[in-house]
Amino acid sequence: MKQIFLLTFFLMSFSSFFGQNKDNYFLGKWITEPISNGMIKLIKLNDDGTGITGPGRYENGKIELSSFMTSDLQNWKIEKDTLILTTTPISRGENKEPESRIIMYVIVEKKKNSFSAYYSDPKMDKMMEDAREKLVPIKLIFKKVE
Repeated sequence: MKQIFLLTFFLMSFSSFFGQNKDNYFLGKWITEPISNGMIKLIKLNDDGTGITGPGRYENGKIELSSFMTSDLQNWKIEKDTLILTTTPISRGENKEPESRIIMYVIVEKKKNSFSAYYSDPKMDKMMEDAREKLVPIKLIFKKVE
């Protein structure tokens, strides 16, 4: 009996340790403050690693996502101080293989029901760098929506 208990304890600890690094703090729906035209950025993170992300509008207390720019999330995780979102593979243009997009938020501050982070899209950052465009960090403040 003692051996079964120890084996069960070991397996539970092992699977938790090597499982995906999810932080319950980030579960749920997050939006940025609406800018003057009502545009927002939304992230919805589920406990199974899925979710959605994309731009939208916030009007009359309702969130309406942009249907053509919203992406389903295949996975999300926390690594050190960075929230990493991986979209489900989608085709961008004719004759192109579907590919996932990586979106990163380097977390600067976490408060109750809000966090601030610098936004990064590594693929877009590389394209900007190759075009010798100046990369300007974009800081966003997300608030939890009930």
